[in-house]
Amino acid sequence: VNLTEAGTVLYPHIVYIWEQYKTMLGKIQQFSAIGNGNLSLGSMYFLKHYNIINLIKKFRKLQPGIHINIGEYRSQELERMMQNGQLDGCFAYSELLKGDYACCIPIMNDHLYAVMNKDHRFSQRKSIRLSELKEETFVLMRGDKGIHEQLQKFCIEDSFVPREYNMDVRNETIKEWILYNNGISLFMGNMADELLDDQMVKVIIEGNKKMTVSFVMAKDNEACKSFANYISGL
Repeated sequence: VNLTEAGTVLYPHIVYIWEQYKTMLGKIQQFSAIGNGNLSLGSMYFLKHYNIINLIKKFRKLQPGIHINIGEYRSQELERMMQNGQLDGCFAYSELLKGDYACCIPIMNDHLYAVMNKDHRFSQRKSIRLSELKEETFVLMRGDKGIHEQLQKFCIEDSFVPREYNMDVRNETIKEWILYNNGISLFMGNMADELLDDQMVKVIIEGNKKMTVSFVMAKDNEACKSFANYISGL
């Protein structure tokens, strides 16, 4: 069939409109209620740092028939639960997960910061190289093995092994140590913000050192696919 001159002009626009229509139908289907279902999710200990609770609340309004359970775990516990089928999916720094999963959807990048008190000699810097901190003694988050190993890896990439206090302590204790012992620690930016007050500062680490907050899908059930589609559409 040969198109008329007018048809030749209109044809690309018709194709575009058809593609947009199919995309719209896909979006409608994606958010259509799928009935009752259960969704068991896990997260690293950062739910409140990345607005994840709010994401889940909005999804519940879109899919009121899906009952969601969520708990927070250390990265090593989270991986084990994902692999043995206890969880449908999780929120994690994707760099810390070693298994093969059905889907991994990046949500945001978070960059590495040095956290110190305002009297520290580096506190006025806008940014700093990790290698400039090699003479410091760090107090790092040891309770989460995956995070601790990644922080060490960041330092090793800058050609030094971090000297650490042998302390497995909570974040609040790390804060006290920084304040009263002129110590220094390393945190991802959003997690560092929770510690900061008028006596503390964070200084971004140069070299694009970051981790990616992601939703990782372990099971391919309808409830999990619906949630993954919702996250993808944000």
